[in-house]
Amino acid sequence: MLQYYLKGPNRIVVRRVGEMQRISSALDFHFKEGSLSFLEYYCSRLGIVKINFETKHITGNIWETIEVAQSASYTNYHYTGFLLQGQLTNEVKEEILSTVIEDLEDQKIQGMVSDSAHQDDFLAYISKRYTLTEHA
Repeated sequence: MLQYYLKGPNRIVVRRVGEMQRISSALDFHFKEGSLSFLEYYCSRLGIVKINFETKHITGNIWETIEVAQSASYTNYHYTGFLLQGQLTNEVKEEILSTVIEDLEDQKIQGMVSDSAHQDDFLAYISKRYTLTEHA
């Protein structure tokens, strides 16, 4: 199910929600004076890519693998989370970006990002394609 919610006056989040309300992919749009200033691509399988349009800076994190979590011993096992020491490679970054857009099945929204569409245009498009939901 494709959903969206508003997170204050300057943020729109779109996401694909699957079984048991699990979020598989999401885009978190941050606007400043109507212009897209920051965008976060979330992929539950791969990680997160963050793009700051003001500084042109791209950062991100990849999810820690089961192998890394178990690497020392089973007594040291912990639940996986952000691998904060890891580097986001260009290959993984591109995979996250394309996976999120493919999962949302929405090439138009990527075009709107590329064209620097206004916040009102994003909201008009998103409200027609996605179901409004409460933030959980």
